[in-house]
Amino acid sequence: MEHKVKDWVREYPLNKGLLAMMYSPNVCRKSALRLLNSYIHRAKGLLAALEETGYSHHARHFTPRQLELVLLHLGEPM
Repeated sequence: MEHKVKDWVREYPLNKGLLAMMYSPNVCRKSALRLLNSYIHRAKGLLAALEETGYSHHARHFTPRQLELVLLHLGEPM
């Protein structure tokens, strides 16, 4: 199943903290980021795919392509 990224996300890099809060809205931002990083490492093939796009765990933003990969592996946040 292919996920489509909203048009506004395609125009701008998405802040990693914002995406983390979308996946874990009931925790503080710092904890949400830790959870997102954990999800990225546990999802089979996601980290490798992200690294092929130039992703670094120090990055503060996801490119549209990186976001598509996250959505493909983790599903859309609630």
